[in-house]
Amino acid sequence: MASITFITGGCRSGKSSKAESLCLSSPGPHHYLATATAFDEGMKRRIESHKKQREASNWNNIEEPLDILEAIESIKEGSVLLECITLWINNLMWEAEQNKQELNEEIINQKTQELIDAMRASTCHFFIVSNETGLGIMPMNAQARLFGDLAGRCNQLLAKSADRAILMVSGLALELKDV
Repeated sequence: MASITFITGGCRSGKSSKAESLCLSSPGPHHYLATATAFDEGMKRRIESHKKQREASNWNNIEEPLDILEAIESIKEGSVLLECITLWINNLMWEAEQNKQELNEEIINQKTQELIDAMRASTCHFFIVSNETGLGIMPMNAQARLFGDLAGRCNQLLAKSADRAILMVSGLALELKDV
């Protein structure tokens, strides 16, 4: 039976390490679904560093910045770490901007519900990482506000649908929900 664990927190809060640990302690094979894209040299180095770290644990690495639904539907067994939702939203925003399209809360709600439905239809165990963006101040520019709104809405839907939700703060886990 599928399960969903949602792990959120701020930058460098320990959410990735916690998600990796939980995923690796779940049934294999272990799939790492990464949404990051290398927009600059710094991000490229960061991605390569993360790949090398995961090699020792024999992750099945899947890099998919946009169509995570298709990637999830292609995985037939084991446990899946999806990292991260906020980078996925960033990628969707960038794609929409490049194509002169709108990405709004209604669209993100639909995409998030499709993601939840795909995870629930699976037999895999899912560990979803997302940044908590709602603890800071209201950004001054429209794009940053939109990003916060979309990430916040997506996080709410995922946390509500999850079997377990964890908030990471300073490397410590706070259980928000465990059904």
